[in-house]
Amino acid sequence: MSASIHLDVEPSASASITNLQVQPKSITFETAGQKGQLRVWGVFSDGSSMDITNASATSYSSGDTSAVTVSSTGMVTALGPGKYGVSPVVVHYGNKTFAVQVSTQRVPQPSH
Repeated sequence: MSASIHLDVEPSASASITNLQVQPKSITFETAGQKGQLRVWGVFSDGSSMDITNASATSYSSGDTSAVTVSSTGMVTALGPGKYGVSPVVVHYGNKTFAVQVSTQRVPQPSH
């Protein structure tokens, strides 16, 4: 049995991003600790498209870190209901952004 090799292919530096697509477009969590993986695709000016979920230029941020966190690889984790019960997770690549709506209103408050 041979060891597996992981290759991370980056988009061409000469092609600029024209469209950002993220799946799923929304996530509903019901329990703390529940996770959901985002997949991100970029469409570029040279006509190419590729999965850029783990690309070095792709970044993620949570609109309410008391509700959800998001890793550098697009893994979203529920923490609690947060301030509003809905929190955006924003995906950034170049000059493009995409907001995934994450519902946490059913997640119970964490016990202290």
